[in-house]
Amino acid sequence: MKHNIIILSLLALLTYSCGEITLDEPTKPSSPSTDSTTTTDAGTDTLSVASLSEAKDSAKVLLRCYIVGYMPTMSSTKPRLSAEDAVESNIAVADVPSPDESMSFAAIQLPSNSDVRQSLNLQAHPELLNARVLLTGIKMTYYRRPGLKPAQSYKLLPSDTPPQPSTDGSGSAPADLPNFPTKNEDEEVFEGC
Repeated sequence: MKHNIIILSLLALLTYSCGEITLDEPTKPSSPSTDSTTTTDAGTDTLSVASLSEAKDSAKVLLRCYIVGYMPTMSSTKPRLSAEDAVESNIAVADVPSPDESMSFAAIQLPSNSDVRQSLNLQAHPELLNARVLLTGIKMTYYRRPGLKPAQSYKLLPSDTPPQPSTDGSGSAPADLPNFPTKNEDEEVFEGC
């Protein structure tokens, strides 16, 4: 009997601890763009390398880019734009598949013992040089510039075609990725109960 009362009390607390949660209808951007920043209600930003510096440190972001090389040493300030003598711990990415050293780039940490490292490092996969990729990770300063530290997941994208708008017109995410509604700046962010 005592256990039944405790269970019923816990159920009552769970049921009434939060009020009704209402989500606003998603807003649609006026025109789809491949390099725009799109904040989603899931806390993820879709960014280009050029706009990565606009994201807050420690924010989870979605980065659309090309693998263009790697950072050869911890004291490097510029990437090596090749796969020759590549390391497995990081990659360098840019907004175009063949940048020159004066263009914006970001360094991406490939965490040890991860699928991201096994699949994307140029040491094991030199054929990925200039490959187009969608990366999810934590925006941090890495090699003294905005980067992802660490990369958490990835999706290789076709390199020969520009990104297509989603079928419902709500953004530029590839059709096989989930489309998240966009967050209005004046919406309240749900922080939990």
